[in-house]
Amino acid sequence: MNEQSFTVAWFKLADFVVRGEKERALGVHKLLMHSVEDKALSYQLEADILLAFDDDEAINKYHIAANLYKKTGRFTQAVAVYEHVSVFKSDSLILESLLDVYLKLEKYAQAYDVFEKCAQLYIDQGNLGIIVNKLHALSLEMNATVKAHLYARAAILLAQQAYMKTQVLAYVQQALFLLYEAKVSQKEIQHFLLRLQAIDESIHAQALQYHYDVLLEQ
Repeated sequence: MNEQSFTVAWFKLADFVVRGEKERALGVHKLLMHSVEDKALSYQLEADILLAFDDDEAINKYHIAANLYKKTGRFTQAVAVYEHVSVFKSDSLILESLLDVYLKLEKYAQAYDVFEKCAQLYIDQGNLGIIVNKLHALSLEMNATVKAHLYARAAILLAQQAYMKTQVLAYVQQALFLLYEAKVSQKEIQHFLLRLQAIDESIHAQALQYHYDVLLEQ
């Protein structure tokens, strides 16, 4: 396909999308992709078309595209795909994948936020076991500081669940222990305790007692 034909095809593709002609748009996409060697980009563009038509298959295509980007070491492009999807779709697979890439790129602040979103999604679904398993898996891979912050985020989320008050203290204590083990600043520990206090005074009191009676005596 020469440059002029390629340009015309792109205009046709855009026109079909605007007119709501899904099959014709996908047909032009297929034709265009014969001239594009990047399979990841091909899947990403197909996903964009499907998304324009509110087709749930778009999520799967985006995930394939991001995986192909990762396989070729293009993690920045993979992150861009996952971030784009996470804006309009709360999908646990997408969020977990985005978390893993952020951790690989050592973008820890973003990783903690995505972990919290993912954990909240599992809590809403009643799948606490998945959070526990994910925390365990990450604890085997991450350094002490990252592990501590992930446990702290999990503890805060669990403390917000009224039905879990009898179970949450174990996670709070583990988070505090890991924060100390990682030698984070006292300011960070106090921030964690203040967040607990804002959620539940009784949990905060027990956490404070553990903080003073156990950790500060070590």
